[in-house]
Amino acid sequence: MNASPRLAGAGRAIRALREAAGLSLRDLAARLHWDKSRLSKYENDQLALSISVIEDLARVLGQRPEVVVLYCLKQRYPRLSLAGSEISTLLDGLIDKLGDNRR
Repeated sequence: MNASPRLAGAGRAIRALREAAGLSLRDLAARLHWDKSRLSKYENDQLALSISVIEDLARVLGQRPEVVVLYCLKQRYPRLSLAGSEISTLLDGLIDKLGDNRR
């Protein structure tokens, strides 16, 4: 079986990125050419993110796919976001650096 890798449990990160871009659920879904219930399922962790979905979200949100993945991983694994932890500081720095070099 050759299934595409998927990232589950990252819905809040997708919602936060959408809100940071100033987009409503309906607006982002329209830009992705999706129905809003599909986007809602990703945001509510009812669907796992494939690589192609992450790439589509990144493109429409004006982010690098790596930034979207890092946000999703931080949300999926809360220990990566512990305030003051070395890993959290490193990830935040990486996200900032990648965000400064968008595409």
